[in-house]
Amino acid sequence: MLMMIVLVSSIAGAGEHSSTFQQLIQQAQHADPWSLPRDVAKDKTKAITLYRQALALGEESPKDISHMAQLGGLLLSMDGQPELQREGLAVYEEVLTKFNYMDYYLAHPRYFAEELQYRMISIAIHTGETHQYLLNDAETARPYYFKGMEMLNETYQRRREDWRNEPAPKQRGTGIFGGEIVEGKWR
Repeated sequence: MLMMIVLVSSIAGAGEHSSTFQQLIQQAQHADPWSLPRDVAKDKTKAITLYRQALALGEESPKDISHMAQLGGLLLSMDGQPELQREGLAVYEEVLTKFNYMDYYLAHPRYFAEELQYRMISIAIHTGETHQYLLNDAETARPYYFKGMEMLNETYQRRREDWRNEPAPKQRGTGIFGGEIVEGKWR
């Protein structure tokens, strides 16, 4: 009986923890100058603080890539504050070491900017740019550029193979929604 009470309370605590995480992320997104709606006053420093608090809770989810990318981007955009910019670079580097981008591969992505795999590719390239242009360190930047290009190439090769193995489309009718033009676009 005692064990069941402990289990129920730990599950309830996990729900509260998740709820707090979601609330912090929503508040951070509301304060984030790069998020919608744009008609609301935005506060970069507040968004940074809220993203930090949410990520410190230790929620492990694929969306962490997006939240960490937002935090890293906000920190890198803090002009005149090199310590915050270096922290942003460290966040980007952590994303590249913590997550495997092919775990988020989709054969048919819906929208480029939302896909976590593409987010990781852009983080790799942005990390290289930051090393090269912010820190004037082209030698350190080069491996990040290569990593981003390798990620993109591997995605291209896998998607090409996936699409080759798909069944041919059903014969479509003629007219505005089918016919030779649509079939030609498919090929």
